[in-house]
Amino acid sequence: MFEFEVVDAIPALLGEQALDTVNRAIDGALEAMGPAAVAGAERQQSVHEIPGKSVAETVSIFEPEGRIELYPIPEQAEAELDRALGAYLPLFGPTARLSGWMVFEYGTGQFINSHVDYPTDPAVPETVKLVAVSVNLLAPSSGGDFFVEYLDRSTFRDDGGRVVRDLHWGVPWFREARRIRWSVEWHPGDAIVWGTEVSHGTKPVTSGRSRKAICFIEADATAEKPAAGLSPSS
Repeated sequence: MFEFEVVDAIPALLGEQALDTVNRAIDGALEAMGPAAVAGAERQQSVHEIPGKSVAETVSIFEPEGRIELYPIPEQAEAELDRALGAYLPLFGPTARLSGWMVFEYGTGQFINSHVDYPTDPAVPETVKLVAVSVNLLAPSSGGDFFVEYLDRSTFRDDGGRVVRDLHWGVPWFREARRIRWSVEWHPGDAIVWGTEVSHGTKPVTSGRSRKAICFIEADATAEKPAAGLSPSS
């Protein structure tokens, strides 16, 4: 059984030239967005969904101070990221593939609250998300730390051992649960890998801007999964 709670990293996934290429392409896309990109707190879309909640309500739960979201990303940036991460796909089984890339950017005071991504989406049962991958594109001067956290397994797992649905900051018992957090110190070009049952989030940026490219490594739900604990740096 694949371990959906794996946490790992890939140092320098993007070299300096590739990182510059990706950022230049993203800069151009954000400039083309104009005020819609600058006013990240007022955006009309979100990668997250909460049944019965509007986009504005969902944003207020996940990123209460807002953030910029860009997807799809420019083809030139996607090609560089695909090329770098694609070399690791064989470690995740014969049907492993990359989901579409997304770019998130946080300014001063912005962050994302703790949440879980989940391996499966009831609307797409034929696909399983094995891990999420975040590539550091731009580091803030201070703050904005990415973190993973541990919560008592007995409080958020069902009888089958899977993480219960809807673990996000809008759920009072999840918000109030006792947790232990590990923060990450990383550099532009580095990548963090975490299983899709890992609770995670970021601390507020206190100076500068934080930019990340994120995708999932997916596979067919019926395909044989890699051994527990397997990660790209193994």
